Amino acid sequence: MINRWEILLEKGQTYYELENFEKASSTLEKVLKEKPDFVPALKLLADCQQKTGKEKEAISNLEKIIELSPEDAPALNSLGSLLLSTGNT
Repeated sequence: MINRWEILLEKGQTYYELENFEKASSTLEKVLKEKPDFVPALKLLADCQQKTGKEKEAISNLEKIIELSPEDAPALNSLGSLLLSTGNT
């Protein structure tokens, strides 16, 4: 049986692929209400937030990813790049 959050995740990924980052973000936030520590949804949401100029939110989500998965090299790299680009070093 497919869970509701799985359907929402697919929908969020589709919006992301269509470059509709606002709808992707709102859909991924619904996923995270059901599964707050789901790293794949957090990653995609952080990317959407970066693409829509919501750097503070993206930084917060990247920090959460790193708390949950400290060895996540792409998240560490994204966080470092974002901190440098926003002057938050």
